[in-house]
Amino acid sequence: MEPSETATVILVATAVILASATAYWSGGLATSLQKFEKIEINAISCFLQDGENGAYWVISVNLKNSGPKPATITNLYLNKIEVVDRASPPHEGSISSDLPSNGYALNSGEGVSLALYIDCNYKQLSSGTSVEIYFHTAAGMDYFKLVILA
Repeated sequence: MEPSETATVILVATAVILASATAYWSGGLATSLQKFEKIEINAISCFLQDGENGAYWVISVNLKNSGPKPATITNLYLNKIEVVDRASPPHEGSISSDLPSNGYALNSGEGVSLALYIDCNYKQLSSGTSVEIYFHTAAGMDYFKLVILA
């Protein structure tokens, strides 16, 4: 075998190895990019509820995981203030929700309805006031919606 033939064989072998490595790398990249979470807020309603200790707003939110990856909703915020209380109805002058304290896991395609309760004496809110609700997930994503209190 002549030196030029040997060089050609080495170049072709190197090109095949590089092409195989590139194909393997791009396949892994495409697979990793397909694994993302996406929460959709399908419906939202707000109404005023009379309770034993006074009136409070109930904001009901229907969520759906429309991404291919499971998602866990870990926190709920009202106007950037974390809702940590789980009482229904809320205590006087406070906010609460029915989001479990350990979060709510949604597989791909699953949905859930979560409620947020706002006492009418909370931070001088009144009917017609806009509030912003944030849902925070374990992956670090925030999904928000603007709601006008009824």
